[in-house]
Amino acid sequence: EHVFDRLFEALALPDWGGFSDAELVERVAACERLAARVAAHQAGAAGELAQRRTGELDTPQARWHTDAWAATAAELSVAMGVGQRRASRWMHIGIALRERLPRIAGLLADGRISPETAAVICWATRLLVDTDILAAVDAELAGYAARFGTLSVEQLKRRIGEVVARHDPDACQSWRQQARGRMARFRFFRDGSGLAGVYSIMWATDAQALQRRTETVAGTVCPDDPRTVEQRRADALGAIGAGRNALACACQDPHCPAKTNPAARCTNVTITVVAEPATVTTPRQRRIHGKKPGEAGAGDGDAVTVPPAEPAAGVPPADPETTPPHPENPEPHPAVVPSPHRAPARAVLMGGHVLPAWLVAELVDAGAHVKPLKPPGLQPEPHYRPSPALAAYVRARDLTCRFFGCQVPADRCDIDHLIPWPAGPTHPANLACLCRAHHLLKTFYPGWRPTPHPDGVIEWTSPAGQTFTTHPGSHLLLPGADTHTPLPPGHRLATPPEPGPNHTLAMPRRHQPRAITHQRRIMAERAHNKAHRTQTGKPP
Repeated sequence: EHVFDRLFEALALPDWGGFSDAELVERVAACERLAARVAAHQAGAAGELAQRRTGELDTPQARWHTDAWAATAAELSVAMGVGQRRASRWMHIGIALRERLPRIAGLLADGRISPETAAVICWATRLLVDTDILAAVDAELAGYAARFGTLSVEQLKRRIGEVVARHDPDACQSWRQQARGRMARFRFFRDGSGLAGVYSIMWATDAQALQRRTETVAGTVCPDDPRTVEQRRADALGAIGAGRNALACACQDPHCPAKTNPAARCTNVTITVVAEPATVTTPRQRRIHGKKPGEAGAGDGDAVTVPPAEPAAGVPPADPETTPPHPENPEPHPAVVPSPHRAPARAVLMGGHVLPAWLVAELVDAGAHVKPLKPPGLQPEPHYRPSPALAAYVRARDLTCRFFGCQVPADRCDIDHLIPWPAGPTHPANLACLCRAHHLLKTFYPGWRPTPHPDGVIEWTSPAGQTFTTHPGSHLLLPGADTHTPLPPGHRLATPPEPGPNHTLAMPRRHQPRAITHQRRIMAERAHNKAHRTQTGKPP
């Protein structure tokens, strides 16, 4: 660590005006080589730690649902300040470079290839199992790798695939592996616009069916609808997600036959919106499709003032069927954090995605159920399971899982006693939302120690002794919220006790260790490639 500190002290930003053009170009190239060498150190350390923690397959922890690999990835994600998935990726790369591709690892350490190139090579060679063939592929790729930097990712995969096919046709990447990449991602924009992006890779047949259904629903409006074709398609996807077969027309004719009841938007799927009182009790700016304030036929995106709704702050009720069953996971309820001091008109979805006030106004006008949040009392509840009102408060306060970097929405999390009950009270100061994976990690892995505070702040200590702090989502997104809930006199939050011999809870178990599952997948893919080659005479 001290070596790296001295290195970056020597790289203090100079006055760039004194550099010639050639010197600036050389400095950029030198930094690229330095970044590759740093990545080699990072991958090596992550691989060594992963090998130490996950090398044994005959331990009870190897079959745990949250196993040693997941626990190590969580610890590294905290240390690196990144998500757990990215930390796990570096563990995979580190092991592959250490155990399978030493020449490629040497090129990365010398700064001659980029971390992205090394990562693609690690993935493209994962089906090679024979050590002699693997060494030959490593040597051949090392001779070419320095020239791979100018290739795109797809070109790089194709070149590496050609080398792998010459040495071991059964190790080629096939369409079956590409099909495993099917996914759907939902990216919520954090700019307060209330928008989100949806991206998916699916079977072509499913994509065509979705495309046709989207076009059909988008075509149910009248010709006077002011939205563009693309806007209607986007709104049609939302209608399909809500279980509707038609899209509400946005024209200004109140007698338009294509208009449907907007309240039908929430008949099948329920979302929870956490709002401050000012969002629903003061005059709001409501966006009208195709309208400007005071005139008709204008572009989308402007606003007109609409009267306030009833003097209440609230949210649509959460769907209990969307919450994972757990003894500490009562049915979610609507919640609004009270704001007695400051009351900016703000609202957020569970998960911390900010909504504009005009969108909340439209939801309320469309019939969304509004319910104020009841602040919890100072006295702890005398039982293990939090009451529905207390659970609603904790979810509205936290908004997301309270582990570092985790963005699982609070209504999909367990409500956990940070200090186990009955040593820790059923009180907001001792309760927090944790997703199932991090709930299991905190409960069963020694060394993870949370220290709760009355305002909802949690100080975590990792097994390596590092400490980090997480704040409730409402602290940032609902700045007027008062989340300070101190314990009454005579109560205190003590250090969590270690599990004793009578500890009866058990970690959910896997059918087989993660490493064996990985090996069997590789062998199954090789067997499929061999069968295909036998039938057709060529690699997949």
